[in-house]
Amino acid sequence: MISNAIRADLSALGLHADAAEETTEIATPQPEQIEDWLGLFYVLEGSSLGAKLLVKRAASLNITESNGASHLAVQAGNAANWSAFLGVLEAMQHLNEARMIHWANETFSFAHQAFETVMENNLADH
Repeated sequence: MISNAIRADLSALGLHADAAEETTEIATPQPEQIEDWLGLFYVLEGSSLGAKLLVKRAASLNITESNGASHLAVQAGNAANWSAFLGVLEAMQHLNEARMIHWANETFSFAHQAFETVMENNLADH
């Protein structure tokens, strides 16, 4: 949902957007059970809440939707999904919470590795 915005932001910040495509060495998480998906969605939907804060902080640094923060603007606009996700969680019973936490951590780890790979690829080019 935000890949085009991330590419635009990388370009606006003078970074190579094609470096984002060079992350194939990172193993993509492969959720299978409901708890896996819920852990993954916890991170994805929760990021919209963080984006609301980050969009304001970026603006204080003069980084806006037009010059490097468009992915934050897209994420911040999806905040209503968080409430819907919480409703789903509350309706679910007998979930393996440890598995959900594991998958949330896996999702964070994947995002972190992808970010680091893009930054390393860009630094290598300079």
